[in-house]
Amino acid sequence: MALTLLFTSPGVPCLYYGDEIGMQGGADPDCRRPFPWRREDWNHALLEHVQGLIEQRRQRAEWRHGAVQTLTVGADHLVFARYTGNAATLVALNRGPAVQIALPLQQLPLAPRVWRDQNGCAVDPPLMAHLPARAARLWLADAAA
Repeated sequence: MALTLLFTSPGVPCLYYGDEIGMQGGADPDCRRPFPWRREDWNHALLEHVQGLIEQRRQRAEWRHGAVQTLTVGADHLVFARYTGNAATLVALNRGPAVQIALPLQQLPLAPRVWRDQNGCAVDPPLMAHLPARAARLWLADAAA
């Protein structure tokens, strides 16, 4: 969830070495250990997630220089949009228990044609969204022609 927020927020994302593989550390002086070069010791699911976020950021202009608009905020969730004149991404973050929320897409200043979930599958405009506990969700859209 934190990495999704980092890569979809304005500015250049910065990872400290080892974050991409789930490297552990503790309080100073154990704040960062030597890099574990044995790939068997890496969290490969986390690495794939980071690589996917990097690729999305390369492909989606709104992640790099789009406007930011907050759509809804709750005690434990935040939904915001990154958009340009041609595309939009909805970013939903939920640090609490699972929740169902309304997404006010009418607030966005563009008319999206096709929304896709983070797996690339076309979905109906996400007017209501289920946000799993302690998770992030993304929806992507290109503007109408």
